Amino acid sequence: MRTLGTLLLTSMLLTLLALGCGSSTDNGGDCTCTGDSCCCGGSDAECKQGYLCGGGGQCKTITQFAFTITVTGKVNSKPPKSSSWDADGLPDPYVKVLRYGSQQCKSSTANNTLDINASCKLSTLSEGTKLTVEVHDEDTSGDALIFKGGWPSGIPYSAFVDGASTKLSGTVDHTGGLSVTLKKN
Repeated sequence: MRTLGTLLLTSMLLTLLALGCGSSTDNGGDCTCTGDSCCCGGSDAECKQGYLCGGGGQCKTITQFAFTITVTGKVNSKPPKSSSWDADGLPDPYVKVLRYGSQQCKSSTANNTLDINASCKLSTLSEGTKLTVEVHDEDTSGDALIFKGGWPSGIPYSAFVDGASTKLSGTVDHTGGLSVTLKKN
């Protein structure tokens, strides 16, 4: 009898796995998906390129999500042609994100700091979207550009997967390097 029960349980488990759900990483049993477009483990990497893991363990196109972009890094202690950023010495950085050259969001300004840690929300994005990240030093006499870079050839799919962090290089770069994370909302 025990062997029959084990066979029955094994058969049911194999059936669930064949449907794409029911694995040991099943998000606590919340997976309602069947078929080959499932991500019951909750990982974007389970979905094919162009898709991310959504509610119920279902892979959905990237364009069905809104994102928060987070930019972190450190401003160089001195600008290239001056002894200090501001009269008080430290910059007042803020971040702007542009899509195809049009401003999408602007962070609040952090006063008197070399640290960059800014986030803003973006509506739908897709693989190949051309995003530019700019960091400026806010000044009453005019803002100075600290960093300008991004994905001139478009955001690669890898930048979307499971909150991956991307190191950006810039055409203007007065930082120790910036990291950008895209996190689906």
